[in-house]
Amino acid sequence: MRDGLIPRAMEDKWFIYFEEPHLFLHRSWTGQPVYRLTLEPTLHGAKVTEALWASDLAARADADVQYQSKLLDFLLSNLLLGQAKPFPVRADVTEPLPGIFQHHVSGTGYRQVSHSASPPEIGDQGKEK
Repeated sequence: MRDGLIPRAMEDKWFIYFEEPHLFLHRSWTGQPVYRLTLEPTLHGAKVTEALWASDLAARADADVQYQSKLLDFLLSNLLLGQAKPFPVRADVTEPLPGIFQHHVSGTGYRQVSHSASPPEIGDQGKEK
């Protein structure tokens, strides 16, 4: 993760870099900051102690924190750690051809799985957790 990801081709949609203790994820074409993770070293690598998402994106009517968490896991796992996790596709996304949304978001062509937004959990006091 410390090495990050420097875009080298049009398909590289993300610029990812590390400045201790933060990992930053920016869109490569626009430079727009999207995520900032705070990492804490552990015996086996690092753990995320804080994950921030750009406020202008979080304020959108279709904002889905659970989806963003899955997308962020996909980006880190596949783009930085060399894994092959499936790409999460929001249930409300319609594609003329399979994979268009994934290519737009990540520039990749992994297997896809559908993500359905679920309602927030309600605690004993009737407040959202």
